[in-house]
Amino acid sequence: MEFGIVSLGSHAINRVMPAILSSDNKITAIYSTDRQKGTKYAKEVGAEFFDDLEKMMHKDFQAAYISSPNYLHYKFTKLALTHDKHVLLEKPMTLSVRESKELHDIAQQKGLRLSIGFHLRFHPSLDYVREAISKGELGEIRLVSGQWSHFSSRNFNDSWWGVDYMAGGGSIVGTGVHVMDAIYNIFREEPKGLIATSYPKGRTIDDHFNIIFDYGESRTAIAISSRKIPDGNNDLVIQGERGYIRVKNFFSTSVDSKIETNGIIREVPKVDMYREEIKDFVGKGLKIANSYDGVISTAMHLGAQFSAKEGRYITLKEILGT
Repeated sequence: MEFGIVSLGSHAINRVMPAILSSDNKITAIYSTDRQKGTKYAKEVGAEFFDDLEKMMHKDFQAAYISSPNYLHYKFTKLALTHDKHVLLEKPMTLSVRESKELHDIAQQKGLRLSIGFHLRFHPSLDYVREAISKGELGEIRLVSGQWSHFSSRNFNDSWWGVDYMAGGGSIVGTGVHVMDAIYNIFREEPKGLIATSYPKGRTIDDHFNIIFDYGESRTAIAISSRKIPDGNNDLVIQGERGYIRVKNFFSTSVDSKIETNGIIREVPKVDMYREEIKDFVGKGLKIANSYDGVISTAMHLGAQFSAKEGRYITLKEILGT
């Protein structure tokens, strides 16, 4: 498949573009507002550089990979879909449920693939976790918890990440959405509701989020994201009536994990999750997050923000408008 790249952040340059090329796909077009950077990387990969996105979308590549600032996700994805391009979109899908639903509807109507870049769906430990759950080894799942935290001294005010309407959040849209998607992916259903706290309280650009999801019938999930916890215990834990699974260091951009099941520890094979994501996007799309998953993810992160600001339990139906 031939890809057009929309925006050249470090994530695109260091992880996704190499994954596209190493999985026998091509990059034939690159859009960037930074002409010097854009021409440099276009030359390196043998692509054509564009500083006009509309013009680039008229080219005949099949898929757009979009990693623009968060507030541009809706605009750029809608443009790509209307030009009949499949889209792999970085998280968060958009910054409003209405916009996420609209993109989902457009993709469905046109028969186009719109996938969201939750790379942890390709963590090799999940195959083991799913098999254990399907065989009933843990009994009824009662709690799924995850944390993706790190300490950052970065001043986010010097980039779009520090602007409320551009970023749409701090740690919650940086790492928290990955924890929430992992929970949603394991339960295979959306939560009934949630309650959350964030710090600094009331600010859109948060440093820390605690979220409790209500799945009903004594089933709960806990998600934590933080920019203030050094050496975070970034594990995924699934607890059932008859045992537990802990995937150590699950929340990461690379695989360096072990699986602990009721005290027994196993190694996790190392894979390039981004390469596997690209292969699935181009192929059958069995594991990758689809556009409906993206709508639910948007509702979950916005619901958490509303709950933290209003100090109350929020149902997912309130956020989805259903």
